[in-house]
Formats: sequence, C-alpha cells, structure tokens
Amino acid sequence: MWLAQSGLYLAKGELVVQLNTAGMMRMLAPFGLPRGTRVLVAVSGGADSMALLTLLAQSADTSGLQVGVVHINHQLRPSAGREAALVQAYAQQLDVPCTVVAWPVAAHPANGVEAAARAFRYTTFARVAQNERYPLLMTAHNLDDQAETVLFRLARSGSVRGVSGIPADTVQYGLRVVRPLLSVHKAALQAYCEQQGITFVHDESNDDTRYSRNYLRHTVLPLLRDRWPDTDRHFARLATELTGLRTLADVTLRHLSGKVRLKSDEFTWQNVQNESTTVQKLLLQHLLTRWYPPISERQVLAVLNALTSPDGRQRIVTLSPQLALVVQHGQVRRQPRGADVQAADVVLTALDRWVSGVGGAWALLTQRPVAGDHVLATATGWPLPVTVRHRQPGDWVRLARGQHQKLGRLLTNNHVPVVVRDHLWVAARGHEVLWVENTRPGQLFHAGQTAKIKAQLVFRPDDGGSRDEF
Repeated sequence: MWLAQSGLYLAKGELVVQLNTAGMMRMLAPFGLPRGTRVLVAVSGGADSMALLTLLAQSADTSGLQVGVVHINHQLRPSAGREAALVQAYAQQLDVPCTVVAWPVAAHPANGVEAAARAFRYTTFARVAQNERYPLLMTAHNLDDQAETVLFRLARSGSVRGVSGIPADTVQYGLRVVRPLLSVHKAALQAYCEQQGITFVHDESNDDTRYSRNYLRHTVLPLLRDRWPDTDRHFARLATELTGLRTLADVTLRHLSGKVRLKSDEFTWQNVQNESTTVQKLLLQHLLTRWYPPISERQVLAVLNALTSPDGRQRIVTLSPQLALVVQHGQVRRQPRGADVQAADVVLTALDRWVSGVGGAWALLTQRPVAGDHVLATATGWPLPVTVRHRQPGDWVRLARGQHQKLGRLLTNNHVPVVVRDHLWVAARGHEVLWVENTRPGQLFHAGQTAKIKAQLVFRPDDGGSRDEF
C-alpha cells in the first residue's frame, strides 16, 4: 500500500522516494542541469506526466529551471480534445507556457498507428524544442514502465543484446531527452496526484490486453509483484547491469576480433579455438553479422561445429540463396552464390531515425549506441539524405587528401576480391561514396568533422536491441 504523508511515498514499509522539492532535486541531480536551463516537459494528461509537471513547477525556485509544456493531441479518441484542454488549463494555472499540437487525422496510417504516433510525437517534440529554444525534453517514464520494457524485450528477443531498458539520459531526433522518474512507481505518482488534488486522465486503450505490453502490464507483472514485491526494481537493475556487462563483453570481442585476422572475405580461427564454446559462439555472432546481418543462431552454431570438427573436411554453410560460408582447416571464407539479388536501398533522411533494411535497421545516430549496435563509421557532417546500398556503376570516393577516385580502384588497391565487391555495403549520396564496408576509415575524406552535431553510421541487427522509442 502507498502512503502519502509529508510527501513521503512508501512501499510495504520501505522508503522509496520523496515526492516534494527535496526529492525532485535529488532526482534531477544526475542530469547536471544548471540554473536557467529551459526544459520542455511532455505532458499527456496522465498521472505520471501531471505529477512530473507539478513537481517541476513547485521546485522551480530551488532548481532554477524554466519549464514549458508540450502536449500532442493524437486525435485517436473522442476524449482527446478534452485531454488537451485539461493540460492547457493546468499549465495556465501553474503559469507555465504550453504548446498543443494535433496529429492530423488524414495522416493516421491504416496500419502501424502506434509506431506512427510515436514518430510524430518525437519529431514534434524536436521541432517545438528547436522553435522555442528548449535544449532538452523531459518525460515521465517511471519504474513500472522500465520493468515492463525489460520484460517485453526479454520475452520477444531471447537475446542478451536484446534486453535493454529505457535510458534515463539519451538523444532522440537530435534532442536530449531526460527521464528523472525512472526510480518511482506509477502508484506513487497516482497517489501524489490524488493527495495534491490534481486531475488526470486515464487512457482506456492501455487496458486492452490484446496488446502485448498491456498484457504484461495487467496480467503478468501483477502476478510477479504479488510473489516478489521488488520485481520492478530487479528488472531495472537487470537492465542496468546487462548494459555494463555488454560493454565489457564488447571490449573482449574487439580484442578477440584482432586475433582472427579478419579480412573483407575471410578470417582464421586457430588463435581463438581454445576459448570457451560460449565465447566462441558470441565472437562468431559478432563477426558473421558484419557479413550477413540476419544470421540466425542455427547458422552460427553450424559454422562453429564446422570449425571445431576434427576431420578437417570442407563444409559449406548456406546463409541465403546469394551467400554461403566455406569452412575448412580453421578458416571461414565468404562466397557469393548464384545470381546477385540487390538488397533494397535504405535511405536515411534525418538524424536519430531508424530505417529498416535487410536483417536489421540503420541510423545516423547522435545519441550513444546501445550494446549490440555496430558502429560502422563517423558520419559527422554527412549531407542528407544518405543511401545505404550495394555499389553501383559510376560510384566514386573522395580520398583523405581530397582527390577523387573510382570506387572500383579503391577496392582493387585494398585487394578486395571481385566476387565480394558487389556484396559490400556502401553509404552514398548520389554516386559519391561516403563509407565502404571493411575499408579503413582514414582512407576516405570527410569534410564535416568540425560540425557541432557529431554523428555515427550505426547498424542494429534484428536480434539486437529494440528500436522502440519512448
């Protein structure tokens, strides 16, 4: 049961958090926001965001933050207009500026409404923040949201790299996003609103258990909490520690990758064959994803079995109708098969926006990549749009000293076999190639390295971290 005396919120006798000015200052401290910082708060009208707005407004004299509100009227429910009016009225009561933006009904897609709404929200947040000179956005995601997200990703992916929580401090669509309430239970925020007499809305669509997240929220997590009251905190801790462990693992994987003498189309395994089977499997997954992003666990195990087979016979592991791996005497070689089928181009038109492609998604990230992402190139200053594709006739590169060279000549100079060249990924604007798979970064010229916004070209495999945005 939650108690709310003097701003103290407790769960089964354990002090969880203070929802008052002192508690708000402690929750804001990790973000290092100096006095005078302009903060745009995303307010839906629900208890979580109304509580966050109230706490920020009440602690404004102490924090020195200048708070503004943005509300998105998705026009998906009959009550949407009333909810927008409620947020506007409450912001006016707190003497806080408020911007309301409606998502045009004509822009609602027939399918994928949730993802489209999320994209509209964050692009709108970024636009409002830029127009109104807010350097950061604050959202009211809480501890329950964190537990739900970790459990959802765990159930969906089954992969260590796929289990990640909601980041407390990140960048989305070029806008810094901070979430100070990730240690606070939803029930505490609702109790706070009730104690303070704050009117809030309830989104009935969140009760529909036909949707996976709602099923976890209303069916699975209550059972876990009833048996293990600290379930939410344990899920949050799991996400945090896994992120750290993945970071450590990536250091080891990079070290081991240097031992296999990786080339554009082959590597050798003798120097790592004494590692544990688990480590070898993770290393193979790491290496083979570069060649074939949608590689499955079954295919990785087939390659590992071929590498560790004592008879030394040649084995061929088929990855796709166009690509196979030849494994023999501790060597893995990539070999194209049959007629080449071009993968669909991936066109990146904006920063921090994931675009799906073969086996995963691509993005030009200004935010920190999550564990499991493959950082392929520094993309600072790249002109948009950028297309990720296979090479085409007429492609050329600008070398480190500014000279032009045909892409084919660059590949020849790097001793890339002819049979491999048409399967390499490139990032290009028109026919100017900005990045070539497995080419040393220093070989190409990049004019934008002094640009203020730093960006990286990142690939995220389908079995890696989720592309969900919050």
